[in-house]
Amino acid sequence: MIPIRILVSGYDVHGALFMEETSTAEISRHGARIALKNLIKPAAEVQVRNIATGHDVDMQVIGQMAATHLAYQYAMRFSSPNQSFWGVDLGPIGESEDAPAEWLLECERCQDSARVYLKEFEMKVFEFQGQVALPCSKCRVLTSWKLAGSEHAPAPEGMGLRPVPPKPREDRRDRRQQKRLLLKMQACIRTPLYGDEVVRTENVSKGGFSFKSTCNYGVGMAVEVCLPYSTGSGDIFSNARIAGRRLLPEEGTCVYGVSYIKNPMARP
Repeated sequence: MIPIRILVSGYDVHGALFMEETSTAEISRHGARIALKNLIKPAAEVQVRNIATGHDVDMQVIGQMAATHLAYQYAMRFSSPNQSFWGVDLGPIGESEDAPAEWLLECERCQDSARVYLKEFEMKVFEFQGQVALPCSKCRVLTSWKLAGSEHAPAPEGMGLRPVPPKPREDRRDRRQQKRLLLKMQACIRTPLYGDEVVRTENVSKGGFSFKSTCNYGVGMAVEVCLPYSTGSGDIFSNARIAGRRLLPEEGTCVYGVSYIKNPMARP
């Protein structure tokens, strides 16, 4: 979390050219979190100048991470690898740094679905907006990607995500597809491979829930789930799938997101 003075130029949502001096809120090998007063579209390209060095670089907007009445916070990635632009020694890659957050996502433009590995800033955008701008190999451009399927599970807790500041007054809509409740409940995950595994939820929504496990569930794997679960009480299991996972090497576990194939809480 290093403030570096930069000059950002590009086109806003209305197609008007802007140039704004600001500072980074957070940097990484892949990009940065940058606060701007101008509203810009996801997948837009901007030019960023490091004021201290005078060097310029092209960056792509992944999406919004947060917003306040003062500024919008954007996650941006380098258009091409650039390890030296910030002029800061970021040190060696740690054991848990860039640990993959794997999700089954769908391109809104061509409806192709794919297993996608999200880096830190991309994961934060996905948590805030429920979508993220990523390159599509079929469309050959940056497109918006959402969780595949009609049901939406919450992003797992334990992702290193920071609290989201209040949104600006002109946009009070909750961007999440489903309200998420931080509930610790007993659930059971049933698969032919691992049998019945009793777990504790990290959070719950109408579309699914997340949990920790040492089992190696694959993204997209079909599972049966029961929530809430009580041993020997004749609980009913529902069809679901593993929608995403995030490795936690320091704990030797994974945080999984489960998405119901048919929402058992929906009204007929």
